[in-house]
Amino acid sequence: MHLISNLLDKPIITANEGRIVGAAKAFLFSPDWKSVTAVSLGGEGLFSRKFSVIVQNNIGLFGVDALLIKQASAPIDSSQVAELATWFKRDDLKGRAIETPGGTKIGTIGDIIIDPQGQIIGFKLAQLLVQGTLANRGYISRGCVVDLLTSGGLMTIDLAKAEQQTLGDKIELHKASEEVAA
Repeated sequence: MHLISNLLDKPIITANEGRIVGAAKAFLFSPDWKSVTAVSLGGEGLFSRKFSVIVQNNIGLFGVDALLIKQASAPIDSSQVAELATWFKRDDLKGRAIETPGGTKIGTIGDIIIDPQGQIIGFKLAQLLVQGTLANRGYISRGCVVDLLTSGGLMTIDLAKAEQQTLGDKIELHKASEEVAA
């Protein structure tokens, strides 16, 4: 399990040839915020920025040191992806307020936690406004989210559920832990 911020600038390597095709510059997410839908390799050009993406079905593994893709032809021009306008970036969610349905302020979203297949399994918390189990853990699982993006632009969670659910011991959260402490 990884924080998206820990995967930025990691090499993207073909599984069949072991060839580096680029580096992960941005991650795009489905409209329901359940999975990574594509990885961007960055832009080219001064005036009309073109960028290549690798769509989710061509990504084999989100690893600790690299992302593995199925074949070298996986990166395609972003203009070939009709759904691109409906996908979101990490910055669209990062910093959003988190509250309970009753209005208790919890904190803000610091980062997105994914599994090796690119499924969103949780969110790293930032600017915590509560104490206790949830504050000590520093993250919430995707399963405790009641409403991901309300009309006011905040996330609503079930606090009791959030304090009980864990994601496991193998989460690479070392960079985000420093952010919360700061």
